[in-house]
Amino acid sequence: MTLMMVTELFMKTVLLGIALGWKNLNALPACAEYRLDEHWWFAINAHGEATKCSVGMDVPPHSIYYEFNGFPFGIADAHEGMCGSGGLANEDELMRVIDAKIKWLEDAEKARLM
Repeated sequence: MTLMMVTELFMKTVLLGIALGWKNLNALPACAEYRLDEHWWFAINAHGEATKCSVGMDVPPHSIYYEFNGFPFGIADAHEGMCGSGGLANEDELMRVIDAKIKWLEDAEKARLM
């Protein structure tokens, strides 16, 4: 068995998809897309070929394309990625927003079950 390291940004985005209840994304006709907040948006391509998302970007196979304020920010897959590194738009901030959204979804689910 070979252990595989997965990029942290990719993993956090996958965990968000799980928290959202997403399944079988490869059965969708296009990318799965999600707006995190007023700044951040992403598209997941779960297909084995490049797939165009709703903003016109060809997202590489098995990859996630991210935007900040409507501008390209980065692309990540399970093994590597590249993204911007500005004062407001950087990988740490994107992961913080993803973590906050996951926590919000988990809290909402706990409240629903009470």
